[in-house]
Order: sequence, then C-alpha cells, then structure tokens
Amino acid sequence: MILQATKGRGEKVHLLVDGTYRATTTVDFWYSTGRKMNAEVTEEELTQLLAQVAHRQMYDKALTLLTDRDYSRKELEDKLVTKTAERLRRQQDKYGTDKTVDYDLLKRNAASVCNRLEELDLLNDERFARQYAADLSQSKKLGVSGIRNKLREKRVASDVIETVLSDLELDEQDAILVLLQTKFRTRNLSDEQDRRRTIAALLRKGYKSSDVYAVLNRLKITQEDFYEVE
Repeated sequence: MILQATKGRGEKVHLLVDGTYRATTTVDFWYSTGRKMNAEVTEEELTQLLAQVAHRQMYDKALTLLTDRDYSRKELEDKLVTKTAERLRRQQDKYGTDKTVDYDLLKRNAASVCNRLEELDLLNDERFARQYAADLSQSKKLGVSGIRNKLREKRVASDVIETVLSDLELDEQDAILVLLQTKFRTRNLSDEQDRRRTIAALLRKGYKSSDVYAVLNRLKITQEDFYEVE
C-alpha cells in the first residue's frame, strides 16, 4: 500500500492510502512521525499510524475545549466522544468512506487523553468542582441542594461533590435574604400568589423549605417589614 500525505488548508495534512482518503492530521504531527510524503506501508503500520492520528486529534480537541472553560473529567470525555463522532461523520459524508463509528474506541481514546491531561494537571475534578460550586453560590445564588444537582449534571463523582460541599461556606438563610432583597424585590410577599411563586423559585434554586420559611417568618411576610430588614 502507498501512503500519501497531501497538504490541505492551513495546517492540515490529508492522508490517503492508494488514492483513498483515510484521515486528516496536522503538519506538526505529520513531520513528527518521520515518514515520507509517499511511501509504502504495511497494514500493521497503517493501523498504528491511524491510531496515533486519532489520539492526537482528540488530544488537540481537548486542549481547545479547555481554553474556553474548565470541565470535569467525565464531562470532557463525553464531549470528546461526541465531537469526534460528529467530525468522523462529516468526513465520511465528504469522502464516502465507511460510516461505522467505533464508540468503544472513541471512549478508550477519550479516557487515555484525559489521563494525560490529569498528569499535566490540566484536568482536576476537585479543583473544577470547587470553582464551579463557588460560582453557582456567588453568581447564581444556588443553595446546597441546587449546587449538588448541577455538579452531578457535570458528571462529578459523588465523593468529590460531598467533599466540596462540606467545605463550602454558605449561610443559606443569608443567601435567601439577599435574593429577596435583589432578584425578587419586586414581589409582593403579602400577596399569596407572589409568595407561592417566590417560595417555588427558591426551592428550585436548591434551598431547603425550612430555611425559606424561616427567612419569610423573619420578614413577617409583609412588604413593609421586608424593606426594613438589613
């Protein structure tokens, strides 16, 4: 088999075998392999090269994603598998290659990439969870239960979540009071419908009902008392 490397747009290099497209990589990676632009390869060499290309593509994608924001490990693994599968399907449609996507292989590659990122300290679940929990508390004004649910959505392990929450300094009643004085300040807490809407909104944010009612009792439910609270 003859392996051909042809220059694509930008830093891309397209790999063809006997004239049939097989993969795309970067100029840097191609030259790092030490291979010639047109050379014979065995089936074993081709399989190894394509595996290296796939791993490098996923690693580069992971770095790109991490420049935009932090991820939990499981969230990043899922994202890498999804994005890679989408890219493979686009290539298959463009070049008419086999449309089978090996998800087991993609998951193994994603796990390997994330292992390397953890070694480089570019990926750390506890650090991510602490930063995300702090943001949810400060910016979104979520309660402990709400923060826990959001961290679960990010695929953070339960033991990490509980460790982070145990260290989170959050006075939920004070947080509820702040919300009532800011986000919900136009609500008439003396009005039953407004009061029910406000209570439901606070519960959705993850605050305990006991804390919600404790704060409302402190405010005596009247709009006049509400604005007198400091």
